[in-house]
Parts: sequence; structure tokens; C-alpha cells
Amino acid sequence: CYLNNVRSAVKAAQPQAKCFSAGDTVVHALFGRGEVLSATPMGGDVLYEIEFEKSGTKRLMGSYANLKQG
Repeated sequence: CYLNNVRSAVKAAQPQAKCFSAGDTVVHALFGRGEVLSATPMGGDVLYEIEFEKSGTKRLMGSYANLKQG
């Protein structure tokens, strides 16, 4: 089915987010360095709560945050 092929292609094109745990240090392009406070699975993604050194606490979805190990 055409629709199933499109869905498969979209899933394959999505970047795979790295997995982080509470206590990990991460770096975000805009917010800088921070510490992961919590990582909550949500559907096929992870909601991170991160306390950034200069930007305060933020809640970010892993697939969009583009976090790097810090």
C-alpha cells in the first residue's frame, strides 16, 4: 500500500535521538551545558527535563532537542 510505504519512509528519515539519563551532562546549541534531571518516555520519544547553567530548567523532546553528550 502506498500509504504504508510513505509512513515507513518518514520513520526512516527521522533522526534517532541519543538516550540520556538523570545525572548526565548534555549540551544544547541554544541553551548551552546542562544536567538531565529526568527522562520520561512518551510514545516513541523521550521528554527530558534539563537544568541548564545559564538558561534555567527546560523541558525538551529528545527527537527535536539535538542534545550532545557534554
